[in-house]
Amino acid sequence: MPRFSPAAFVPGTGFTPWLIVLLGLVTAIGPVATDMYLPAFPEVEQDLGGGKGSAQFTLAAWFLGLALGQFSQGPLSDRFGRRMPLMLGLLIFAIASAGCAIVQDYHLFCVCRFVAAVGGSASAVIPRAIVRDVATGKKGAKLMSQLTLVFGVMPVLAPSFGSLVLQFGNWRWIFWIGTLYALAAIVGLFFSLPDTLRPERRVALSPVKILARYITISQEPLFLSNALIATFSTFVMFAYLGSAPVLFEQVLHFTPGQFGAFFGVNAAAFILGTQINGRLVHRVAMPVLLETGLFWALAGCRGTVYSAGSDRHCRRTSRSSDLCVDCQHYRSVGLYWAECYGDVLLPSRPARWQRIGSAGNHAVRNWFSE
Repeated sequence: MPRFSPAAFVPGTGFTPWLIVLLGLVTAIGPVATDMYLPAFPEVEQDLGGGKGSAQFTLAAWFLGLALGQFSQGPLSDRFGRRMPLMLGLLIFAIASAGCAIVQDYHLFCVCRFVAAVGGSASAVIPRAIVRDVATGKKGAKLMSQLTLVFGVMPVLAPSFGSLVLQFGNWRWIFWIGTLYALAAIVGLFFSLPDTLRPERRVALSPVKILARYITISQEPLFLSNALIATFSTFVMFAYLGSAPVLFEQVLHFTPGQFGAFFGVNAAAFILGTQINGRLVHRVAMPVLLETGLFWALAGCRGTVYSAGSDRHCRRTSRSSDLCVDCQHYRSVGLYWAECYGDVLLPSRPARWQRIGSAGNHAVRNWFSE
């Protein structure tokens, strides 16, 4: 088992490249499990007999479990360290995902999705607590930008990957892939990740104190503003992902290849935004980066509205303008998303409040997405 090494983990110096990639992939488990099976909704409804529109409720069960599970992950990782709660959560996710691939009943499928989300919520909260252990302020924001690179790209690429899987197998393969993904992450964490929370910093579990901290952090303007920014950004992203297959394939008549390429370009735009953020975070004040990213995201949204109202006969122009404004929006989201978490990681914030704030940030986002 890897031990904490000051030479490898010095606060403010960041991670090794391998650990950044590994934690980024762990953080992406939630988006992958959310979006990869979106193209399989018709097959899920037909195979499980839940009726038309029933697949939407399986997604709601996932978001409910994700929101509820995140409230407990911060306190648990403060008490038992980072490694074991994270690996245990991924193990629960893997077992429940295997259940999703096996069950034949619609209601059992919803239960498995809920349990998988509760376990998978560890991947959304604990990696950010690990970031707080080793880096704060602008350095924490830069490290968070690197994690956000993977976290933000996965929701855009996952539907295309899910469509690719469906060309070679059925929808159950998607959940077997999710199971293998989580098991591989557990192996990587076991051999590579030391526990970044020293024993002397661990705190006892107290439901009353935990509730009081949540109430306190929910009253802080800094938390509320950043949580709402991340919430509405996520809301827009999932609304876009949910409607994209119908919009682009049935309304704009994209071919499957064009549809996949369109999502790939959006992912590239997001990567560009996160890389710009990582370059500028040490040169420009975080509020300025946040405001700039929001401004250009708003410009992208306005362009999308204009494009949607354009002449339906100008299909080629509509496609080109959709591509431009969507790229603008995703590049802007990549620019400011990490700042929302970076503000929560400011050194002036008590460490436990920062972890609770990060968990609350994600929980609020998932409630709104649901």
